[in-house]
Amino acid sequence: MLWAVGDEIECQVEGEWYPVKILKCGKGGYLVHFKGWNARHDAWVEASRLKSDEPPAKRMRETARIKLPLPRELKEQLVSDWEQITLEPRKWVPLPRSPTVREIVESFVLAKREQRWHTFGDAILEYFNKALPKILLYRYEREQFDRVKSGLDASGVYGAEHLVRLFAKLPELLVMTNLGPQDLQQTKAKLADFCKHLVKNKSAFFLPTYELREKLLEDDDDEDDDDDQGRRRRRREEEEEEDS
Repeated sequence: MLWAVGDEIECQVEGEWYPVKILKCGKGGYLVHFKGWNARHDAWVEASRLKSDEPPAKRMRETARIKLPLPRELKEQLVSDWEQITLEPRKWVPLPRSPTVREIVESFVLAKREQRWHTFGDAILEYFNKALPKILLYRYEREQFDRVKSGLDASGVYGAEHLVRLFAKLPELLVMTNLGPQDLQQTKAKLADFCKHLVKNKSAFFLPTYELREKLLEDDDDEDDDDDQGRRRRRREEEEEEDS
C-alpha cells in the first residue's frame, strides 16, 4: 500500500503498534512522526512496518494503553496491601522497613554488574522518592507519613510494600517522560526483570501481615516519652556539673 504525506496511520516498533503521521516519502520508506512524542524520535521506516486497517495494540502517551504486566504474586500482594490498610481493623506497615527500597534496588543492581543497571536503579529511586507522598499513599497512611517526613528519604524508610505500588502506577508516570518507542520497550523489559527479583525474594522483602495502627501509635508515643525522659535526665546532669 502507498502512503502519502499527512496520512495518520500506525507503525510497528519491536512488535507493538503506535500512531504516527507521515512527514516525508522516499524510495527507501517513510519519515514518520510518533504522535505525542518529541520530534527527536521521528524516524525513517520501511512500508512493511506501517498499517492502518486495524486499531493499534498500544498507543503512546495514553496511560490506559501502556501495559506493565505484574506477576500474579505481586498482584496478590497489592490486594493484601489494600485490604490491610483500608479495611477495619486498619493496619500500617511498620517503619522504618528492613530491607528498605534503597537496599532492595541496590541488591538488584549488584546482581546485574553492569553500569546500565545502575542508571536504571537510580531512576527507580528518584521516581519512588518523588511519587511516594503524591500517589503511593492511602489516605489512612497520611498520619504515619506526617510523623516521619521530616528530612525524609522515602527510599531509606519505606520497603517493598510501597515499591510495588510504584510499579502499579508507572503507566501514569511514563506518559510524562520523553521515552521513545524503543526506550519504552527496554524500560518495560528491565521492570519485568526487577519484578522477577521481587517475586524470587518475596518472603524476605514483603511483610505477610502489617501491624495495627493503634499499636504503632502507642509504640511511637512510648518512644517519645523515653526521649523526653532522656533529655530531662541529660539536662539535670549538665546542671549538676555546672553547680559542682
